[in-house]
Amino acid sequence: SAHLSLLIACVFGHPAGDDLLCTVANRLVACLREGDIAARLGGDEFAVILERTWTAADAAKVAERILASLSQPVRVAETEVALGASIGLAIGDATTGDADELERNADLALYQSKAAGKRRCTVYETSMHTEAVHRLQFTTELRLALERGEIGVMYQPVVELDTGNVVGLEALARWHHPVRGLIQPCEFIGLAEETGLITVLGRQVMTSALTQIAEWHQKYPHHASTRIAVNLSGRQLGSGELVGEVAGLLECTGIDPGTVILEITESVLLPGEGVTVDRLRGLAGLGPSLYIDDFGTGFSSLNSLRSLPVRGVKLAREFVDRLPAPEEIGFVRAVRELVATLGLEAV
Repeated sequence: SAHLSLLIACVFGHPAGDDLLCTVANRLVACLREGDIAARLGGDEFAVILERTWTAADAAKVAERILASLSQPVRVAETEVALGASIGLAIGDATTGDADELERNADLALYQSKAAGKRRCTVYETSMHTEAVHRLQFTTELRLALERGEIGVMYQPVVELDTGNVVGLEALARWHHPVRGLIQPCEFIGLAEETGLITVLGRQVMTSALTQIAEWHQKYPHHASTRIAVNLSGRQLGSGELVGEVAGLLECTGIDPGTVILEITESVLLPGEGVTVDRLRGLAGLGPSLYIDDFGTGFSSLNSLRSLPVRGVKLAREFVDRLPAPEEIGFVRAVRELVATLGLEAV
């Protein structure tokens, strides 16, 4: 599976995208031996059949040649473009049912290559099929859980260290599975992100959290300044409907927008993402504060902290969990002072 052909077509036109695919095909064929067969399955996916291969090591040598060849840049429309490829390798033997099963196995191995960081070759193992079946079942259960309301919201207090007072709450999704009991977010949030279900989940959590905090504000007026923090996923941030949805929720619940914090994981704030910046400004314009979550593990820089409409940062757990190790104390103190210098809050 080669990358970039669609992007090239969008930027330079479809002929340039076709030229890139032809270059990939030619390089692929040049790596093969006499009797081997190469084919384009569609899009930017190719298949290779190695007829005279008896071991995984033999096939791996061909795969290594392909990866090396496709890692070389190519010129497209007078521009040098870096290529990349991922390979899934399946070996046919007496246990292989038919060609369709062999192709399925190669697909599963390809998925593992992409998940592991791309630009690599992965050999199929039977455990991959078991994992894929489990993943499909778990995805179905997650979809049904969202429809049945099995995923609820729990609230973690945010405490002011100087006074010990609870000054805010963070809304956290928890899956109350009818058979497995309470399922922690680390077990299903990643799956929700990959399958796109995170959009539905995020909308449900935000609706529940804002409705609940608005009710508490009315019931306990002396806590009307207590803030509620809600996480936004990368997929939600990429939706053109997000700003309108948040505006509608703020109006519907009647909550003071100033008591709402929207947290965006630092890793989704890639440099140069103009659409993301515009969306962040749109959200900030509604009144909520924007915080960068997991700060210290992603791509943001001091310049982005100054240029983005951010009000605070939440230091990544990796740094806080190791306190009070002396080196971590120094790091946390430095980040806190730096953030304060920029006029931001630190959690």
